[in-house]
Amino acid sequence: MILEREAKRLGVPVDGLEDSIYSDLDEEQILRGFQPLGEADLIRLYNLGQTQTLIFRCSELEFTASGNWQAIFRRIKWLGLIYTIQQRERGYW
Repeated sequence: MILEREAKRLGVPVDGLEDSIYSDLDEEQILRGFQPLGEADLIRLYNLGQTQTLIFRCSELEFTASGNWQAIFRRIKWLGLIYTIQQRERGYW
């Protein structure tokens, strides 16, 4: 009954809903196609993954921004992170 009710609410067939219940498990995922990445894209994605892992695990992060700093701090505020901003004087802190 629950599957029928939710399938109707979602506008999908009951069989489709039942098949998708465990679709997040590795053994249920099906690779339907593959398009190889170029060397530059692979390196970019690898570096992005490394950076994300570093940021997720850190308790403190210090960086220097030389451009687009307004967008960086807008995002920091949007995420609700605690931050301190210091403006560098012509080559010196």
